[in-house]
Amino acid sequence: MITELLLRQLKQDGCYIQFIQEATEEMQLIAVQQNYLALQYIENPSDIVIDVAIQRDGYALGLISVTQRTAQRCLLAVQTQGLALQFVPHQTEQICMQPFNKMVLLYSMCKCLCKVFILQRLFKMD
Repeated sequence: MITELLLRQLKQDGCYIQFIQEATEEMQLIAVQQNYLALQYIENPSDIVIDVAIQRDGYALGLISVTQRTAQRCLLAVQTQGLALQFVPHQTEQICMQPFNKMVLLYSMCKCLCKVFILQRLFKMD
């Protein structure tokens, strides 16, 4: 009964996990699926919990230790959130190009007048 109430609460507010002592992995997963910021309240999260949080939002990369920031996690993070690049300790060309690849795709989908505007904003041209 109590577990069901906690799970229901976590589905509405993942950060509620900070008030649960000895949260199960199931609770942790529900919490980070609801809000990646819940990761900051989980002591020693499993690899699965970390990966789910990063899939939810690449900014979760900034909430884990540098030693846990594997190349695969860094790549996933910048694929979901380009600005997560700031948390990547060892930036490879493949990782660094991810946010730009998305921009190129979006750019190619724009109509011609939008393209000029986008280029001006990207390169801060007046």
